[in-house]
Amino acid sequence: MSSVQHLREFIRERLTAAAEEIFSEVEKTIVRYEEDVRLLGTCWKPQINTTRI
Repeated sequence: MSSVQHLREFIRERLTAAAEEIFSEVEKTIVRYEEDVRLLGTCWKPQINTTRI
């Protein structure tokens, strides 16, 4: 393998690793936002419990 091919392979590996890390962080952020939305929905739509006397 020539040095140019080695460099290309190295860059490809680093970019792939960076992309995987970015997607992982985006996924974690989306999960946190979904949880926040769920909690806000609970706060903004409280259930009213009525009891019969």
